[in-house]
Amino acid sequence: MILRYLIIFLSLSFMACQSKPANINDNINDNSNVKKEILLLSIAENINMQTGSLHLFVKESKAWEKQSAAFPVSYGKKGLAWVPEHWPQPSPEKINKKEGDLRSPAGIFQIGTLFGRETFETNCPFEKLHNNLQCIEDVQSKWYNDIVDHRIEKDWNSTDVMLRSDGLFDFGFFLEHNLKDEKGKGSCVFFHIWGSENKATAGCTAMSRNDMKKVLHFLDCDARIRVIQCPKEAYRNLSVHGDFPKLFSE
Repeated sequence: MILRYLIIFLSLSFMACQSKPANINDNINDNSNVKKEILLLSIAENINMQTGSLHLFVKESKAWEKQSAAFPVSYGKKGLAWVPEHWPQPSPEKINKKEGDLRSPAGIFQIGTLFGRETFETNCPFEKLHNNLQCIEDVQSKWYNDIVDHRIEKDWNSTDVMLRSDGLFDFGFFLEHNLKDEKGKGSCVFFHIWGSENKATAGCTAMSRNDMKKVLHFLDCDARIRVIQCPKEAYRNLSVHGDFPKLFSE
């Protein structure tokens, strides 16, 4: 599996080295052996909506069980955009994710490493942020869609600073929407804390600080974890043909 989350640290001699913490789903190779599944279901009314709802489900036997009331979430300023390789059906809207489109990815995804300003108790790999970390958004950079230590040799002009003064990245996780780091298909997409309720993002999915903490507590890396983010009608069609919670009445 190609790992999404890359951090480059510098030694005392400022010689760069790099490592990728294990993706939290690396231990899931055969679905038949998974005893527990977790689903984060993020639903928008339509593909152009800036807001939606996040539903948490667990399946440990044959049935999906909802874990809490839905959380309100915010999407990109222009809504959602499909990642075709992460959706099993033809998308009804011909709007695909690309860099700078101000849309959050729509599809079925895994999640990357969790991160935060302070150490957080969770049953998943967690990376504490520091002042030097940036996520590279420049399509011309060899580090495109990676998180690096900015003290390496710079070849980019556009980044997301990870340790932000506004607290948006105090807690969150990487959404694995562009596993191959394909240029122009979108970078540095996170689930993170919002600036204010219903405030749209540049292409991430955001929620309140309290709800973000609830999600991180909910995640269990011994389970198979998936995120489904899509418009309501697309999910309705998906759930008819697959083993997914029936969120809406027919």
